[in-house]
Amino acid sequence: MIEQIREFLAGTADVGFSLPTDKTVRYGFVSTVLKRHRYFERTKGQRGVLFAYLLRLSGYTRQHLTKLIARFRQERSLAPRSRASRTNFGYRYGADDVMLLAEVDRLHDTLSGPATKVILMRAWQVFGDDRFINLSGISV
Repeated sequence: MIEQIREFLAGTADVGFSLPTDKTVRYGFVSTVLKRHRYFERTKGQRGVLFAYLLRLSGYTRQHLTKLIARFRQERSLAPRSRASRTNFGYRYGADDVMLLAEVDRLHDTLSGPATKVILMRAWQVFGDDRFINLSGISV
């Protein structure tokens, strides 16, 4: 079977493949190949052929494919990971906090992030305004 894959790779050097854009399909293909050919039981040379095959047909970079294979080894499956929101501003700060931040920004002519942070911290710590408790810990 590995020999057939080697011949396939040699015969398709100049052929372009259309790749699915759906991560789930591509991850499924990679995990199917790894399972079907028992990737981790193969010799180093055979794994190299399978790796080249996956590179050609999956469209992933060497680095990404290496990470996927390592993840498959650990978890025994591949599925796209859901990404958490880059910012959880909406969970940490309510509508009142947003309005207060906008008011401070307007009153101070939209200062830089670090300057606004200092104003918010001082409003609570120095002047004791409880409206600024949440916003006093905001990041720049």
